[in-house]
Amino acid sequence: MRLLIRITVVSFLLAMSCTPHADAQSDRSATIEQAIEVARQEAFRRHPSIRDLTFEADERNTRWQRYKTGIGEVSADIQSIEAKLSGREYWAVYAVEKTSPGYLRGGGDMYVFVDKASGKVIAILEGR
Repeated sequence: MRLLIRITVVSFLLAMSCTPHADAQSDRSATIEQAIEVARQEAFRRHPSIRDLTFEADERNTRWQRYKTGIGEVSADIQSIEAKLSGREYWAVYAVEKTSPGYLRGGGDMYVFVDKASGKVIAILEGR
């Protein structure tokens, strides 16, 4: 009986070590939720007095792609960021202070670019 229990336990442990775990991917790469949390921490570190921010990100970095195509002439800041992003997979997390309906904001927003592989901040672009 003891031998059967030992064999069962050893078999179970071997099976567990060879089976891919569901969270193994999250150990190696940043999820969109983790990227937003990294961006939140970075935004609050840079602007501790602003607490009411909205964060937005999606699989295709849609807002960032629209921003880049809509600005016309590319600034040196954006060229520098594009160079840092080149060849990397990243989340472009957009952060903006919440405003009242009808209130137009001029600047004060930011993009925080988070590396999908490491979860670290690659670059930040702040609005003016």
